[in-house]
Amino acid sequence: MNTQEYVINAEKWMDNYYKFLFNYTRARVSNTLDVEEIISDTFFAALKAKDNFQQKSTERTWLVAILKHKIIDYYRREASHKGRMRKYTMSHEEYQETYHHTTAITESESSTLSDIHLETLENVLEESLAHIPQSQSNVVKLRVYEALSTEEICDRLDISKNNAWVLMSRARKSLATHLTKYDYAV
Repeated sequence: MNTQEYVINAEKWMDNYYKFLFNYTRARVSNTLDVEEIISDTFFAALKAKDNFQQKSTERTWLVAILKHKIIDYYRREASHKGRMRKYTMSHEEYQETYHHTTAITESESSTLSDIHLETLENVLEESLAHIPQSQSNVVKLRVYEALSTEEICDRLDISKNNAWVLMSRARKSLATHLTKYDYAV
């Protein structure tokens, strides 16, 4: 029996296990952004539970066990969204084909069209936020809708500053990809 106390080195997890966990998860989840989110959740859960690690397995096996639970949680969340009605938004091309007018637009009509355009953009943004992981969506909503600082976001969501920046960066990339489908330049 080993009498030495094993010390978990969480700082090495990314270097030692990320590639394996990524490939393991990617074989089970098709969306790369969701894969990264699941792995992040796994590392955070392991970090919180590291004091409970009983050394009955290797560190990698322990992380994979946590990862399996996170994948199951992911599919439960996905299944809970099935069958829900989604908002229909019209692409720029569909709008032009359907509503293109050749007559001149008055100034008051132009103002009304700007309001409609802003409302459409808000709807597209809401629909886009529904397609990214919840943790990323939460950070964006707090930053954009509530105009909170990074520190306030970290306090509200109980996350580190680094995690908030990573979530915001991933959200921006995902939203940029999604919004280009609607011809919005990001």
